[in-house]
Amino acid sequence: MNEVIVFGKDRYNTLGLVRSLGRKGIPVLLLLKHSSPISYCRLSKYVTRTKQVNTVEEGVQYLINSYKVHSGEKTIIIPTSDSVASEMDLHYDALSPKFMFPNAGNAGSLTAIMDKALMTSIAKDAGLSTPMTIEYTCGDALPEHIPFPCLIKPAKSIEGTKSQIKICYNLNEIESAVSALKNRQHILIQQLINKEYDILLLGCRCPNGKVFLSGVFKKERWVSVGEDGSFGLITTDYSQWFNKGVVEQFLSKLNYVGPFSIECGVEKGIPYFYEINLRNDGTSHYFDLTGFCTPYAWIMGCLDYDIEYSGKGEYYFIDEFGDFVNVAAGNCTFKEWRRDKKRASVFKYKCSDDRKPMLVIFPYMVARTIKTIVKTRRK
Repeated sequence: MNEVIVFGKDRYNTLGLVRSLGRKGIPVLLLLKHSSPISYCRLSKYVTRTKQVNTVEEGVQYLINSYKVHSGEKTIIIPTSDSVASEMDLHYDALSPKFMFPNAGNAGSLTAIMDKALMTSIAKDAGLSTPMTIEYTCGDALPEHIPFPCLIKPAKSIEGTKSQIKICYNLNEIESAVSALKNRQHILIQQLINKEYDILLLGCRCPNGKVFLSGVFKKERWVSVGEDGSFGLITTDYSQWFNKGVVEQFLSKLNYVGPFSIECGVEKGIPYFYEINLRNDGTSHYFDLTGFCTPYAWIMGCLDYDIEYSGKGEYYFIDEFGDFVNVAAGNCTFKEWRRDKKRASVFKYKCSDDRKPMLVIFPYMVARTIKTIVKTRRK
């Protein structure tokens, strides 16, 4: 098989994807935007070769002008961040003759549906439950009938981070949150779901329209408010939360092909749509133990190979560094955390057959965790 390009930043999602593909025997060109205090993704034994760039734009220009396609076949690219997926989408016309990558059919279309208000509207039309959502332009008068409590967040994931999401209980708190996001022109005011937990549905839609749903990550703890899930259940049984036909309808309305993840908050058994990530999700390697590899299914779909879903299983995941913050925050005891770590079968960074990245990143992650704990205790 020709090499597959993994294009992303020096982050756990890039590392996890490289490992998933490497175990399937797929040669990997790591097109890496260097953005970490230490570079560790390139150290994976599953990387065949590495091309490092300083910016996402530089990486796209390398693909357009310098990359040589082998055997006359299109090379498959899998992006691991929204900024990479968007930049490739904006250069769709120049890239598509040589490459296959996640897209929505036309240049700029994928970037357009990254708008959370638009994707929420389409999700509602497809039959997914959605919270009340208000679009707001910074500088305008605040709208009437705001649903309290509510979330304030950037309208596009490429224009902000999860850490910028704020919970507001009154107008004063909204004004403060909006002021903190003053460099963002458009934001969303969204009804806060009184959730029992969050879930993430992982899957992919192949070029022929076939949809594979790998399963659900049921998040039970988080690194901190608005950030990644740090402990929870991985299960292939998604049917208690999602109707596959509704998900297929949603993806069809988006006209999207590629790996994806759908994030929801669950209240009284009902999953309320938060957003869809239109690229390979950072959690994709959490599902490998089920026997079904989502990015591999996407690749096989691009090559027009007929594959069937065969994943099955249920087990726990833990972020071996970030989840310890919950002990300091009082969300669990040290005894509970130690018990959960022992029963976890998959980790964010740890990998028994690819140790070098973990050895390099360990001191940095310990220091980062301590810094987060100190910040948590000051609050």
